[in-house]
Amino acid sequence: MNEDTFDVDFLKLQFQISYDLKELQLETIEEGLMRELEKSFLLQQIDNAWKENLRRMSFFRDSIRWRAYGQKNPLTDYKQESYNFFITMLTRIRHRVIYFILRSKILLDV
Repeated sequence: MNEDTFDVDFLKLQFQISYDLKELQLETIEEGLMRELEKSFLLQQIDNAWKENLRRMSFFRDSIRWRAYGQKNPLTDYKQESYNFFITMLTRIRHRVIYFILRSKILLDV
């Protein structure tokens, strides 16, 4: 087992522990709160990321025709880069949702 694998496994374990602790904290306040928070953040981030992706794709669509001058197939490049944009968008959504969940604080009226 090399050092990089150990680091990744260690980080995954630490993340899982942090996530489980956050879930326990939220579930002691109200049952189902963690799932509601996940749904809320997920929908919010999907909406924001999709709007940004549409803007990015519109700009990209307008600029792709210049690729033909470089002896490249614009359609092939468009498909490949569109796919890459989509995968990047999904990754960002996941990261942002997890970040917001772990950083969330519940304020209780006393």
